[in-house]
Amino acid sequence: MQHENNDVESMRESMMKIHDAGQYLLSIINDSLDYQRIGAGGLKLEPEIVRTEQMVKSITELAIHANKDKKVDVRVVNKGVNNSAYILVDPIRTTQVFVNLLSNVIKFTPAGGTVEITIEVIDRKPGKVHDRISVSDTGIGMSEEFLKNGIFKPFSQEHNGVTPVYAGTGLGLSIAKELLDLMGATIKVKSEPGEGTTFTVDIDFEIVSDEKAEQFLESKEEKESELEPKLDGIKVLLVEDHPLNAEIAIKLLEKVGCVVTWAENGEIGVDDFIKSDMFQYDAVLMDIRMPVMNGLEASKAIRRMDRSDAKSVPIIAMTANAYEDDIRASTEAGMNGYLTKPFNPQKLYETIGKCLI
Repeated sequence: MQHENNDVESMRESMMKIHDAGQYLLSIINDSLDYQRIGAGGLKLEPEIVRTEQMVKSITELAIHANKDKKVDVRVVNKGVNNSAYILVDPIRTTQVFVNLLSNVIKFTPAGGTVEITIEVIDRKPGKVHDRISVSDTGIGMSEEFLKNGIFKPFSQEHNGVTPVYAGTGLGLSIAKELLDLMGATIKVKSEPGEGTTFTVDIDFEIVSDEKAEQFLESKEEKESELEPKLDGIKVLLVEDHPLNAEIAIKLLEKVGCVVTWAENGEIGVDDFIKSDMFQYDAVLMDIRMPVMNGLEASKAIRRMDRSDAKSVPIIAMTANAYEDDIRASTEAGMNGYLTKPFNPQKLYETIGKCLI
Protein backbone atom coordinates (compact mmCIF):
# COMPACT_ATOMS: atom_id res chain seq x y z
CA MET A 1 0.00 0.00 0.00
CA GLN A 2 2.86 2.34 0.85
CA HIS A 3 4.38 1.59 -2.57
CA GLU A 4 1.12 2.60 -4.31
CA ASN A 5 0.99 5.86 -2.35
CA ASN A 6 4.57 6.63 -3.39
CA ASP A 7 3.66 5.97 -7.04
CA VAL A 8 0.66 8.30 -6.85
CA GLU A 9 2.71 11.02 -5.18
CA SER A 10 5.48 10.62 -7.77
CA MET A 11 2.92 10.86 -10.58
CA ARG A 12 1.39 13.98 -9.01
CA GLU A 13 4.80 15.66 -8.79
CA SER A 14 5.55 14.76 -12.41
CA MET A 15 2.22 16.22 -13.55
CA MET A 16 2.91 19.43 -11.63
CA LYS A 17 6.32 19.73 -13.32
CA ILE A 18 4.74 19.18 -16.75
CA HIS A 19 2.07 21.80 -15.94
CA ASP A 20 4.67 24.34 -14.76
CA ALA A 21 6.77 23.73 -17.89
CA GLY A 22 3.69 24.24 -20.06
CA GLN A 23 2.82 27.49 -18.28
CA TYR A 24 6.38 28.74 -18.73
CA LEU A 25 6.36 27.97 -22.47
CA LEU A 26 2.97 29.68 -22.86
CA SER A 27 4.23 32.77 -21.05
CA ILE A 28 7.18 32.95 -23.47
CA ILE A 29 4.81 32.73 -26.46
CA ASN A 30 2.39 35.36 -25.14
CA ASP A 31 5.13 37.79 -24.09
CA SER A 32 6.88 37.30 -27.45
CA LEU A 33 3.69 38.13 -29.34
CA ASP A 34 3.10 41.21 -27.18
CA TYR A 35 6.67 42.38 -27.81
CA GLN A 36 6.32 41.81 -31.56
CA ARG A 37 3.04 43.76 -31.68
CA ILE A 38 4.68 46.75 -30.02
CA GLY A 39 7.74 46.59 -32.29
CA ALA A 40 5.60 46.27 -35.42
CA GLY A 41 3.53 49.31 -34.48
CA GLY A 42 0.46 47.14 -34.01
CA LEU A 43 -0.25 48.43 -30.52
CA LYS A 44 -1.92 51.79 -29.92
CA LEU A 45 -2.48 53.40 -26.54
CA GLU A 46 -6.13 53.85 -25.55
CA PRO A 47 -6.25 56.67 -22.97
CA GLU A 48 -9.24 57.15 -20.71
CA ILE A 49 -9.98 59.12 -17.56
CA VAL A 50 -9.17 57.33 -14.29
CA ARG A 51 -8.85 58.32 -10.65
CA THR A 52 -5.25 58.32 -9.42
CA GLU A 53 -6.04 56.38 -6.23
CA GLN A 54 -7.83 53.62 -8.15
CA MET A 55 -4.93 53.31 -10.60
CA VAL A 56 -2.36 52.86 -7.82
CA LYS A 57 -4.59 50.40 -5.94
CA SER A 58 -5.15 48.31 -9.06
CA ILE A 59 -1.42 48.06 -9.81
CA THR A 60 -0.37 47.08 -6.28
CA GLU A 61 -3.19 44.55 -5.81
CA LEU A 62 -2.45 42.83 -9.13
CA ALA A 63 1.29 42.66 -8.45
CA ILE A 64 0.76 41.25 -4.94
CA HIS A 65 -1.79 38.72 -6.20
CA ALA A 66 0.48 37.59 -9.04
CA ASN A 67 3.23 36.91 -6.48
CA LYS A 68 1.07 35.83 -3.54
CA ASP A 69 3.35 32.89 -2.69
CA LYS A 70 6.26 35.22 -1.89
CA LYS A 71 6.46 36.48 1.70
CA VAL A 72 7.45 40.01 0.72
CA ASP A 73 6.22 43.28 2.25
CA VAL A 74 4.96 45.68 -0.46
CA ARG A 75 4.70 49.35 0.59
CA VAL A 76 3.38 52.41 -1.25
CA VAL A 77 4.92 55.83 -0.45
CA ASN A 78 3.07 58.96 -1.57
CA LYS A 79 5.05 62.20 -1.96
CA GLY A 80 2.73 65.05 -2.87
CA VAL A 81 0.35 63.04 -5.05
CA ASN A 82 -3.30 64.08 -5.12
CA ASN A 83 -5.02 60.70 -4.93
CA SER A 84 -8.41 62.20 -5.71
CA ALA A 85 -7.19 63.77 -8.99
CA TYR A 86 -8.27 62.38 -12.36
CA ILE A 87 -5.69 61.71 -15.08
CA LEU A 88 -5.85 60.73 -18.76
CA VAL A 89 -3.99 57.46 -19.20
CA ASP A 90 -4.19 54.04 -20.84
CA PRO A 91 -5.04 52.13 -17.64
CA ILE A 92 -4.41 48.66 -19.07
CA ARG A 93 -0.95 49.35 -20.49
CA THR A 94 0.13 51.55 -17.59
CA THR A 95 -0.88 48.79 -15.20
CA GLN A 96 1.03 46.29 -17.33
CA VAL A 97 4.21 48.38 -17.08
CA PHE A 98 4.22 48.71 -13.32
CA VAL A 99 2.96 45.20 -12.60
CA ASN A 100 5.90 43.96 -14.72
CA LEU A 101 8.33 46.10 -12.73
CA LEU A 102 6.84 45.13 -9.37
CA SER A 103 6.68 41.45 -10.27
CA ASN A 104 10.34 41.57 -11.26
CA VAL A 105 11.53 43.08 -7.98
CA ILE A 106 9.26 40.84 -5.89
CA LYS A 107 10.59 37.79 -7.74
CA PHE A 108 14.19 38.57 -6.83
CA THR A 109 13.57 39.66 -3.24
CA PRO A 110 14.04 36.94 -0.60
CA ALA A 111 11.21 36.08 1.79
CA GLY A 112 10.97 38.67 4.55
CA GLY A 113 12.32 41.40 2.27
CA THR A 114 10.67 44.69 1.34
CA VAL A 115 9.50 46.13 -1.97
CA GLU A 116 8.60 49.81 -2.12
CA ILE A 117 6.79 51.81 -4.79
CA THR A 118 7.28 55.56 -4.37
CA ILE A 119 5.16 58.05 -6.30
CA GLU A 120 6.53 61.57 -6.17
CA VAL A 121 5.29 64.76 -7.83
CA ILE A 122 8.31 66.50 -9.40
CA ASP A 123 6.48 69.29 -11.20
CA ARG A 124 2.86 70.36 -11.44
CA LYS A 125 1.58 72.75 -14.12
CA PRO A 126 -1.96 73.63 -15.23
CA GLY A 127 -3.36 70.53 -16.87
CA LYS A 128 -0.22 68.40 -16.43
CA VAL A 129 1.79 66.69 -13.70
CA HIS A 130 5.29 65.23 -13.93
CA ASP A 131 5.65 62.21 -11.64
CA ARG A 132 8.66 60.14 -10.66
CA ILE A 133 7.66 56.59 -9.83
CA SER A 134 10.31 54.40 -8.21
CA VAL A 135 10.08 50.67 -7.62
CA SER A 136 12.80 49.39 -5.29
CA ASP A 137 13.65 46.18 -3.45
CA THR A 138 16.03 44.75 -0.88
CA GLY A 139 16.88 41.81 -3.13
CA ILE A 140 19.94 40.29 -4.74
CA GLY A 141 20.70 43.18 -7.10
CA MET A 142 22.37 43.07 -10.53
CA SER A 143 25.88 43.51 -11.86
CA GLU A 144 27.02 46.72 -13.55
CA GLU A 145 27.74 44.83 -16.77
CA PHE A 146 24.18 43.46 -17.00
CA LEU A 147 22.72 46.91 -16.31
CA LYS A 148 24.72 48.37 -19.20
CA ASN A 149 24.37 45.60 -21.75
CA GLY A 150 21.36 43.43 -21.10
CA ILE A 151 18.62 44.53 -18.74
CA PHE A 152 16.11 45.84 -21.32
CA LYS A 153 17.09 43.50 -24.15
CA PRO A 154 14.50 40.82 -25.05
CA PHE A 155 15.07 37.38 -23.50
CA SER A 156 17.94 38.76 -21.45
CA GLN A 157 18.45 37.41 -17.93
CA GLU A 158 21.42 37.63 -15.59
CA HIS A 159 22.63 34.25 -14.40
CA ASN A 160 22.63 34.04 -10.63
CA GLY A 161 21.57 31.67 -7.88
CA VAL A 162 17.94 32.83 -7.99
CA THR A 163 17.29 32.81 -11.76
CA PRO A 164 16.83 29.02 -12.11
CA VAL A 165 14.24 29.05 -9.31
CA TYR A 166 12.22 32.01 -10.58
CA ALA A 167 12.89 31.79 -14.32
CA GLY A 168 10.75 34.09 -16.40
CA THR A 169 10.53 34.89 -20.08
CA GLY A 170 13.15 37.64 -20.01
CA LEU A 171 10.63 39.89 -21.76
CA GLY A 172 8.80 41.63 -18.93
CA LEU A 173 11.27 44.52 -18.64
CA SER A 174 11.63 44.78 -22.44
CA ILE A 175 7.86 45.13 -22.80
CA ALA A 176 7.74 47.70 -19.96
CA LYS A 177 10.50 49.75 -21.67
CA GLU A 178 8.75 49.65 -25.06
CA LEU A 179 5.42 50.71 -23.54
CA LEU A 180 7.06 53.56 -21.63
CA ASP A 181 8.68 54.73 -24.89
CA LEU A 182 5.20 54.80 -26.43
CA MET A 183 4.01 56.93 -23.51
CA GLY A 184 6.91 59.37 -23.87
CA ALA A 185 8.28 58.30 -20.47
CA THR A 186 11.81 57.34 -19.43
CA ILE A 187 13.11 54.56 -17.20
CA LYS A 188 16.42 54.24 -15.36
CA VAL A 189 17.74 51.50 -13.13
CA LYS A 190 20.28 51.48 -10.28
CA SER A 191 21.45 48.28 -8.66
CA GLU A 192 24.21 46.81 -6.53
CA PRO A 193 24.81 43.06 -6.11
CA GLY A 194 23.48 42.08 -2.70
CA GLU A 195 22.04 45.56 -2.07
CA GLY A 196 18.87 45.59 -4.16
CA THR A 197 17.53 47.35 -7.25
CA THR A 198 15.61 50.55 -7.99
CA PHE A 199 13.70 51.26 -11.21
CA THR A 200 12.84 54.93 -11.70
CA VAL A 201 10.21 56.07 -14.20
CA ASP A 202 9.72 59.73 -15.14
CA ILE A 203 6.33 60.20 -16.72
CA ASP A 204 3.88 63.01 -17.52
CA PHE A 205 0.16 62.66 -16.88
CA GLU A 206 -2.53 64.94 -18.25
CA ILE A 207 -4.73 66.16 -15.41
CA VAL A 208 -8.46 66.18 -16.14
CA SER A 209 -10.84 68.59 -14.44
CA ASP A 210 -13.39 67.10 -12.04
CA GLU A 211 -16.19 68.36 -14.28
CA LYS A 212 -14.82 66.65 -17.39
CA ALA A 213 -14.08 63.49 -15.40
CA GLU A 214 -17.61 63.35 -14.05
CA GLN A 215 -19.04 63.74 -17.56
CA PHE A 216 -16.81 60.92 -18.84
CA LEU A 217 -17.64 58.60 -15.95
CA GLU A 218 -21.37 59.30 -16.26
CA SER A 219 -21.21 58.48 -19.96
CA LYS A 220 -19.27 55.29 -19.21
CA GLU A 221 -21.78 54.25 -16.55
CA GLU A 222 -24.65 54.93 -18.94
CA LYS A 223 -23.07 52.67 -21.57
CA GLU A 224 -22.51 49.95 -18.98
CA SER A 225 -26.06 50.29 -17.65
CA GLU A 226 -27.39 49.96 -21.20
CA LEU A 227 -25.59 46.63 -21.45
CA GLU A 228 -26.52 45.40 -17.97
CA PRO A 229 -30.06 44.27 -18.85
CA LYS A 230 -28.66 42.53 -21.94
CA LEU A 231 -25.87 40.73 -20.03
CA ASP A 232 -27.63 40.22 -16.69
CA GLY A 233 -28.12 36.50 -16.16
CA ILE A 234 -26.11 35.54 -19.25
CA LYS A 235 -24.31 32.22 -18.68
CA VAL A 236 -20.69 32.32 -19.85
CA LEU A 237 -18.21 29.46 -20.16
CA LEU A 238 -14.77 31.05 -19.60
CA VAL A 239 -11.92 28.90 -20.94
CA GLU A 240 -8.68 30.46 -19.67
CA ASP A 241 -5.55 28.77 -18.31
CA HIS A 242 -4.06 31.72 -16.42
CA PRO A 243 -5.64 32.05 -12.93
CA LEU A 244 -5.05 35.82 -12.65
CA ASN A 245 -6.52 36.49 -16.12
CA ALA A 246 -9.47 34.28 -15.23
CA GLU A 247 -10.05 36.09 -11.94
CA ILE A 248 -10.06 39.49 -13.67
CA ALA A 249 -12.45 38.29 -16.40
CA ILE A 250 -14.79 36.70 -13.85
CA LYS A 251 -14.97 39.92 -11.79
CA LEU A 252 -15.69 42.02 -14.89
CA LEU A 253 -18.37 39.62 -16.11
CA GLU A 254 -20.03 39.24 -12.71
CA LYS A 255 -20.08 43.04 -12.39
CA VAL A 256 -22.72 43.19 -15.14
CA GLY A 257 -24.64 40.14 -13.90
CA CYS A 258 -23.10 37.30 -15.91
CA VAL A 259 -23.00 33.81 -14.43
CA VAL A 260 -19.52 32.39 -15.12
CA THR A 261 -18.18 28.84 -15.26
CA TRP A 262 -14.37 28.65 -15.44
CA ALA A 263 -12.54 25.90 -17.33
CA GLU A 264 -8.73 25.82 -16.94
CA ASN A 265 -7.85 24.63 -20.47
CA GLY A 266 -9.44 23.74 -23.79
CA GLU A 267 -9.95 20.08 -22.97
CA ILE A 268 -11.76 20.88 -19.73
CA GLY A 269 -13.81 23.52 -21.57
CA VAL A 270 -14.93 21.01 -24.20
CA ASP A 271 -15.75 18.47 -21.48
CA ASP A 272 -17.79 21.10 -19.56
CA PHE A 273 -19.74 21.88 -22.72
CA ILE A 274 -20.43 18.18 -23.38
CA LYS A 275 -21.77 17.73 -19.85
CA SER A 276 -23.87 20.91 -19.92
CA ASP A 277 -27.60 21.00 -20.56
CA MET A 278 -28.77 21.97 -24.02
CA PHE A 279 -28.43 25.78 -24.48
CA GLN A 280 -27.04 26.11 -20.91
CA TYR A 281 -24.31 28.49 -22.09
CA ASP A 282 -25.17 31.75 -23.86
CA ALA A 283 -21.54 32.47 -24.80
CA VAL A 284 -18.04 30.99 -24.62
CA LEU A 285 -14.94 33.11 -23.99
CA MET A 286 -12.01 31.10 -25.33
CA ASP A 287 -8.34 31.82 -24.74
CA ILE A 288 -6.29 30.84 -27.78
CA ARG A 289 -3.02 29.63 -26.27
CA MET A 290 -3.53 27.03 -23.57
CA PRO A 291 -1.92 23.76 -22.49
CA VAL A 292 -3.47 20.33 -23.21
CA MET A 293 -5.81 21.71 -25.91
CA ASN A 294 -5.61 25.20 -27.38
CA GLY A 295 -8.55 27.48 -28.09
CA LEU A 296 -8.70 26.81 -31.83
CA GLU A 297 -8.83 23.03 -31.26
CA ALA A 298 -11.42 23.42 -28.50
CA SER A 299 -13.64 25.65 -30.68
CA LYS A 300 -13.51 23.17 -33.56
CA ALA A 301 -14.35 20.34 -31.14
CA ILE A 302 -17.43 22.22 -29.88
CA ARG A 303 -18.60 23.04 -33.41
CA ARG A 304 -18.29 19.36 -34.40
CA MET A 305 -20.63 18.19 -31.59
CA ASP A 306 -23.93 16.65 -32.63
CA ARG A 307 -26.13 19.10 -30.75
CA SER A 308 -27.80 22.25 -32.04
CA ASP A 309 -26.44 24.64 -29.39
CA ALA A 310 -22.86 23.65 -30.33
CA LYS A 311 -23.46 25.14 -33.78
CA SER A 312 -25.04 28.37 -32.57
CA VAL A 313 -23.36 29.33 -29.27
CA PRO A 314 -21.16 32.45 -29.74
CA ILE A 315 -17.47 31.64 -29.18
CA ILE A 316 -15.27 34.70 -28.61
CA ALA A 317 -11.49 34.40 -28.93
CA MET A 318 -9.21 35.97 -26.30
CA THR A 319 -5.53 36.38 -27.06
CA ALA A 320 -2.55 38.71 -26.75
CA ASN A 321 -2.06 38.48 -30.51
CA ALA A 322 -3.98 40.48 -33.11
CA TYR A 323 -2.39 39.66 -36.44
CA GLU A 324 -4.62 39.09 -39.48
CA ASP A 325 -3.55 35.43 -39.80
CA ASP A 326 -4.61 34.74 -36.23
CA ILE A 327 -7.96 36.50 -36.67
CA ARG A 328 -8.51 34.45 -39.83
CA ALA A 329 -7.58 31.22 -38.00
CA SER A 330 -10.07 31.96 -35.21
CA THR A 331 -12.83 32.63 -37.76
CA GLU A 332 -12.03 29.38 -39.56
CA ALA A 333 -12.24 27.56 -36.22
CA GLY A 334 -15.86 28.75 -35.88
CA MET A 335 -15.33 31.72 -33.58
CA ASN A 336 -17.68 34.71 -33.73
CA GLY A 337 -15.60 37.50 -32.16
CA TYR A 338 -12.11 38.52 -31.13
CA LEU A 339 -10.77 40.23 -28.01
CA THR A 340 -7.14 41.31 -27.63
CA LYS A 341 -5.71 40.83 -24.12
CA PRO A 342 -5.41 42.65 -21.86
CA PHE A 343 -8.88 43.78 -22.90
CA ASN A 344 -10.82 46.91 -22.13
CA PRO A 345 -13.90 46.07 -19.98
CA GLN A 346 -16.21 48.08 -22.24
CA LYS A 347 -14.98 46.19 -25.31
CA LEU A 348 -15.53 42.92 -23.47
CA TYR A 349 -19.15 43.82 -22.73
CA GLU A 350 -19.79 45.22 -26.21
CA THR A 351 -18.31 42.18 -27.97
CA ILE A 352 -20.42 39.76 -25.96
CA GLY A 353 -23.50 41.96 -26.47
CA LYS A 354 -23.02 42.06 -30.27
CA CYS A 355 -22.60 38.28 -30.44
CA LEU A 356 -25.85 37.75 -28.52
CA ILE A 357 -27.95 39.79 -30.94
